[in-house]
Amino acid sequence: MERICLLTLLVLVLTATVGASSPESLQLYLWPLTSTSPIPFALIDTSALNSGSSPNGKLAETIPILSLSQDLTLPPTSHNDEKKFVRVGFFGSGKSQDLDNWRGTATSTSVLSTDPKNIKITLQVGATGNVISASVSRSSTAPAGATVVRMVEGPKPFLNRPVVLTPEGKVPGGEKEEQKSFLQKYWWAIALFLVIQVVAGGGGKE
Repeated sequence: MERICLLTLLVLVLTATVGASSPESLQLYLWPLTSTSPIPFALIDTSALNSGSSPNGKLAETIPILSLSQDLTLPPTSHNDEKKFVRVGFFGSGKSQDLDNWRGTATSTSVLSTDPKNIKITLQVGATGNVISASVSRSSTAPAGATVVRMVEGPKPFLNRPVVLTPEGKVPGGEKEEQKSFLQKYWWAIALFLVIQVVAGGGGKE
């Protein structure tokens, strides 16, 4: 009987653990430059980032913050540049906690010296709802949730059609353009030559 109870308890614990690591949530970390491991900062509900689950197919402007760390133990600010900045972000696919899998930005430690509730979290999100990057800033009031900024495709430049060269490596119609340019450039010399010929021919008959 005791074994059955222990087994049931173990199943419940495993179920709760799986639910806590749901793919519809994003764990943000603070990673000081002088530290070898990141510090858990905030757990964000990313289920609303799916464009199909949002009203009118648009991404939500704010999404809920499930939990927020109230104790941010960061290195004290000093003249050392490595202690003035801290990385803010998350780990990409694979969940391996190394720099190669890190996604985020860097911010000043002074931004995080305020009340954690007054820290604004911003997520840069792609068109498919995937989180690209994260950043934090100081806010005068407690934000209602994490702010979502959707990355949209910018305007594409209009380019002319590429020039296709002939097998000889020349521009099609280039010879005609060169002949036309020659006539336009020396038309006055040709006209003067013709006038001289006419005048000289008339004088010979007399």
